[in-house]
Amino acid sequence: MAESVATRTAVAFVPMTCGELVQGSCDGSPFLVSCPIDRYARVSAEVDETGRTSGPVGRTKAVAAARRTLAHLGHSALGVRLDVSSGLPVGRGFGTSTADVVGAIVATGRALGRELSPEVIARLAVEVEPSDGTLFPGLAIFDHRQGSHWEMLGRAPELTVVVLDFGGSLDTVAHNAALDLGALERRSGLHERALELLRRGVADADPGAIGEAATISTLANQPIAPKPALPAVLAVAARLRAWGVCAAHSGTALGLLLPPDEELAARAVTEARRSVPGLVDIWATRLVDGGARVPANGSTLATTWSDASARPTPMEATDERASLS
Repeated sequence: MAESVATRTAVAFVPMTCGELVQGSCDGSPFLVSCPIDRYARVSAEVDETGRTSGPVGRTKAVAAARRTLAHLGHSALGVRLDVSSGLPVGRGFGTSTADVVGAIVATGRALGRELSPEVIARLAVEVEPSDGTLFPGLAIFDHRQGSHWEMLGRAPELTVVVLDFGGSLDTVAHNAALDLGALERRSGLHERALELLRRGVADADPGAIGEAATISTLANQPIAPKPALPAVLAVAARLRAWGVCAAHSGTALGLLLPPDEELAARAVTEARRSVPGLVDIWATRLVDGGARVPANGSTLATTWSDASARPTPMEATDERASLS
């Protein structure tokens, strides 16, 4: 017999990324700190009694996440109908898969009247695939492969991100399965230095230190996942006196990290279009806090917000440091 439940719908918005601020290995454990940006995936979940869970074509990971959420909450007999939209291409380092997966988990839980903790969201997400740290509020260090631990660093400072899209695609699951962990570990000294700079930058609201950390991590990753345009991007960064360059460590995108100045951002876009080879798209956005947003008005259709007053606030973490085991 089908489980009885009134049909309910909830919506979640999850920030996407311009790769990572830092990614690497410390003490033998892979980790990342995502670079969440002011572009959002919107996921709606309608829970019903059909027992069938479905979503748009190509969103199989979101469907799998919704099923796992139902099981976790003890409602495996129910069904979920997902609607997912993001507007950014997959496989380039924009965090689209994580946004889909986390949005499906949060929206399914909310449709059942449950607000899931970041720890539970993380556990469910990594059961589907290695995930970005955008599921946590603020900026967080995250064991993206196993989901065994996370650490909250703090709130995102004011910082412009000029996103450089070079097209192409990279499958996150395949990349992580084939990753040479030995090569990663051999660069752990650079990763540890980058992470220490990032900690200091977030704690002191020092975007210069954050930019330096991102550049160190980007350069350390170049032998592992080469970005042909990186030398040209670094040259643009130097001419603009940018704070740094971030990269999609398991994707193709790069980003210029700049002071929050519209004229400087416009100049960066023009300069990159002129001198960086292989660009298929470029735009300016800003660094934001991670964490799913659940707006009071679930019918909201916008996937970005132009001002802070209109942007739903992220779910708060219960602890700054937590084990997910």
